[in-house]
Amino acid sequence: MNSAADSAESIVIDEKALHIAEYKPTAVALKKLADIYRGLVFEVTTTKGMNEAKAARKEVRGYRTALENKRKAIKAPALQRCRDIDNEAKTITAALRQLEDPIDEQIKAEEQRKEREKEEAERQERERVANIRADIDTIKLSPGTLIGEPAAALQAAANDLRMQPIGEEQFAEFAQEALAAKQQALQQLASMIEAASAQEELAEMKRKQAEEAEAAKPQEVDIPAPAGTEPEQPDITEPVATPSRPIDTTRLQAAATATAGERSRTFTGVDMGAPGGDRTVTQSIPASKAFSPSDAVDAIRADLISEADLFSTAAEAVIEAILAGRIRHLTITE
Repeated sequence: MNSAADSAESIVIDEKALHIAEYKPTAVALKKLADIYRGLVFEVTTTKGMNEAKAARKEVRGYRTALENKRKAIKAPALQRCRDIDNEAKTITAALRQLEDPIDEQIKAEEQRKEREKEEAERQERERVANIRADIDTIKLSPGTLIGEPAAALQAAANDLRMQPIGEEQFAEFAQEALAAKQQALQQLASMIEAASAQEELAEMKRKQAEEAEAAKPQEVDIPAPAGTEPEQPDITEPVATPSRPIDTTRLQAAATATAGERSRTFTGVDMGAPGGDRTVTQSIPASKAFSPSDAVDAIRADLISEADLFSTAAEAVIEAILAGRIRHLTITE
């Protein structure tokens, strides 16, 4: 079957297959028109043939325009109904929105309020944790800010830190961490206080020794020479250096008291003859050989006076500090 035949067959439409009843009369007329005009060739070169072609066109066009008018007429109510459907829906929707919108605004306002509260709570929580962390860091770093301070200032800082409360009220869930930081800082301050106290005691002893040495110098009195005699010229000689002798480190120990059972105590001294005078010596004395504390103290005193060239008052101060436990490690800087 060629395309021309297909086109010819498509002209005829079965009216029974149509759903729009108003179109069926036109479909029936289409069959009659197809029988008359299908494949017909008009002699349009002649007046008669042209008139017959125009009449045929008018007849077929009449059915087409009538069908178009019928379509519009059938569709008009449907279009109006669609417009009514849309317009009435808009009207009802607007009325419903008047009820819905205020409710929606309340809901959205509450949701936004909760969201703001949540964000604010998160911000406050971050700030709370940051503040606690900063307080803990302040405790941890406090000893480092006091380096070089005198023992009294260090002791005051340690007392203040010791009195600082560490509890859940201030540090909440970080209380244990804060307590550990406090203990660590107190230990550091204790070491700094011990070192500063030892240095200060040593400096004070050296100052007193220098004052005593200055006071012990013989005063020179100028006696006028008799008239007519030449004044004696001073004997200018080089000062004789006093030889430095190291302390007997085996004797520079503290005493241990005799008690029941085997005991021993360790005392610390300083080798004044070492370079810089800063070598610490330690020796344990068995209990069996430490029955006389006074003998050990006398030995220390003799060494400090004779070997280290300390005056008796300074030597007594060193002994007192050692026995009281205030001096454990002593550094002497000339």
